[in-house]
Amino acid sequence: MLIKRSPHSLASLAAQLKAARVVIMASDTIYGFLGIVPDAEAEMRRIKGRADTKPFIHLIADLESLDELAIVPESVDIRDFWPGPFTLILPLAEGGTAGFRLPQNSNLRQLIRLVGSPLYSTSVNRAGETPLNNPHIIHQEFGDQVALVEDAGIYRKKMPSTVINLSVSPPVLLRQGAGIVPPGYL
Repeated sequence: MLIKRSPHSLASLAAQLKAARVVIMASDTIYGFLGIVPDAEAEMRRIKGRADTKPFIHLIADLESLDELAIVPESVDIRDFWPGPFTLILPLAEGGTAGFRLPQNSNLRQLIRLVGSPLYSTSVNRAGETPLNNPHIIHQEFGDQVALVEDAGIYRKKMPSTVINLSVSPPVLLRQGAGIVPPGYL
C-alpha cells in the first residue's frame, strides 16, 4: 500500500515494523527499505537480492543508542557527523563492526523511537542497480513485496550517505555521498 506522508503514517509504519515486516520510507538522503533489527534481515535480503556478505546500515534515534551497541573511538567527536548523512563503521561492543547512522530526518528518528529498536536500512533498488527516487515507481516495483511504501514525493538529486570506516586508524572513506567529511578526519 502507498501512503502519503502524514502525522498518522508513522504509526502505520511502526505497526508494520513491529510485526517484522519491511517498509519503504524516505529519509534525509534517499528512499530506503527499513526493517527491525534483527528480525527483518532475511526478508530485506530476499526483496533486494542482496548477498549475505553485505551488511545493512543500522539506523538509530539518538547518540545514546550507541552506548550499548558500539564503541566510538576517543579521537572522534560523533557530533561532527550526526545527525546527518553519514554512515559510520564502528567496532561493536561484542566484537566485529557495523555501520550506524543517526538520520537528520526527524520523522525517521521518531519512527525508530516508536519501534523501540534500531532499524536496518538500505537503498530502494535491486542489488547493483541505481536507487529509485519516485514513490510511484517504487510502489510499482516493490509494493507487493513490502508492507507499506511512504510517499514523500520525488527525491531529485538526493545522494546516499557518506560511509566512513572509523574502526581503523586512520579512518577510511568507503563511499562519498551526501555528507562532506569534516576537516581532520581523513
